[in-house]
Amino acid sequence: MKKNKPVFATTDQTVVPLFSKVFYFKVLKDLDLKRILKIAQKQKLGEAGIQGPQDVDNMSLGSVNKSLLRRKEFKFLKTRLLEEFNFFKNEVLRFNDTKFVITTSWLAKSLPGQSSNYHNHQNCYYSGVLYFQVNDNTGKISFESWNNHRYHLIPSNFNIYNSSEYTFTPRDGLLILFPSEVAHKILKNESSSERWSLAFNVNPTGKIGPKEGDSFINLNIL
Repeated sequence: MKKNKPVFATTDQTVVPLFSKVFYFKVLKDLDLKRILKIAQKQKLGEAGIQGPQDVDNMSLGSVNKSLLRRKEFKFLKTRLLEEFNFFKNEVLRFNDTKFVITTSWLAKSLPGQSSNYHNHQNCYYSGVLYFQVNDNTGKISFESWNNHRYHLIPSNFNIYNSSEYTFTPRDGLLILFPSEVAHKILKNESSSERWSLAFNVNPTGKIGPKEGDSFINLNIL
């Protein structure tokens, strides 16, 4: 049996979250969040997202520059985020032989009353968000499953197996990594404070797939 095809030993009664979406949460206590905020406040911002008829009335803001982590002043942060992602992809996903790079990165800022639409990130493998100025009321992050559901069933109690939506309250220093296809949005900032975070996307680069297969590619991302 090949090592990439594990056999699961079942018992008389077993619940297996097979093919689930893998999220990673980690509070990065070693980061200087005040330094990050000071740099972020110097960046040019505009309305986030793509304008459309379903937009919320008061849209959160995003940095105009979508490659912020390439800037010299953010080099220390890029290094730390890649370090954490590499730990996740090696120790959890076990993609030890695949190199990943950060492709796009930007700031997100929500003023009091602002929020965002549900959206996902295409042309990406994993996405991440780091919070560096939040509190319990500046706006949770909500994730929603866009998988097709044949029936609208309402459970007596919601849990990780039957829910199509989950929300999390961010905290300062929290890093969340999640598959880029998962829909998510910023809930309304119900505080009098600004909400700040930095988001980024990650993709594999290099030789991907078995060389003898018809899906092998040599993907070079700068």
